[in-house]
Amino acid sequence: MSERLLSLIQHSIYTVIFTLPNGGLIETEFETILKANHGIPPLAIVKDLGSDLRCGGRRFCEVHPEVIDIYDAPHKIARLYEHLLKEDELWNEFKKKCADFKKQVQLTEYSNIAPPNQRSKARYHNVDVLVDWGFGQLERYRNLSQKERERLSWLKEYEGELKHWKELVDIGRVGRDFVRKKGLWLECHEEFADCLVKIDISPRADKFACDLVDFIEEQGNKIPEGKHLIGSSEIVESLFGKHKNISERGPKPMGRLILSMASRVGVKPLYKQLLKKSKNAMSMNG
Repeated sequence: MSERLLSLIQHSIYTVIFTLPNGGLIETEFETILKANHGIPPLAIVKDLGSDLRCGGRRFCEVHPEVIDIYDAPHKIARLYEHLLKEDELWNEFKKKCADFKKQVQLTEYSNIAPPNQRSKARYHNVDVLVDWGFGQLERYRNLSQKERERLSWLKEYEGELKHWKELVDIGRVGRDFVRKKGLWLECHEEFADCLVKIDISPRADKFACDLVDFIEEQGNKIPEGKHLIGSSEIVESLFGKHKNISERGPKPMGRLILSMASRVGVKPLYKQLLKKSKNAMSMNG
């Protein structure tokens, strides 16, 4: 992680809003948080395009135009995948054959060549998992046993498409890694474009790459000069996912264990200070 982004994270306060049923309630929650923060609005809101959050966030930003509305980069990349692949007959056929093949071999001696599980939710966030499996099996095809090659022979039908899908995955991966490690800032798309130059992009995948550069430029242009923002909410989602996994083994569900979340992020001096400050605040409040 770059020092610039680490510094950004260390000096940020994250407010997480739990699932609320509509945009109006989310807007109300934003306003409640604003009051608790002495009327000081956040620099930005990073969100996906879920209808409730989109609506509530848009209303809040209209009332507080100084707040920057950032679209979560991994969600945008997933939407670009969806736009390209949702109606792609070969992709849908490939997914079905992967699911059927997994059922055939998962409880046999050939389980080692079974495809990964396909998630029913967030399907286009995991395009790379299925593509990496198919492309990888074809790369090592000659090194497989005769019986393994026989069972994977159907993959040969998709060899050309897998090369194209792998290009899309590689471009998307560069985009996610760029935003995860470096964040967003004014004119950051120029540095991102330089990253894409380092990988081979065919004419067929060129539009996808250009769309992604345009998106990074659009988000970066919202940010004032000299400011640096995160471009993904993944760190918060991951933190709460980890906390949920751990808390399910002990006292339910948040309670005092919420303080333990600080021990899973940042550097030791920082989270020790935060824990001490939180405990002191709790003691003062009775």
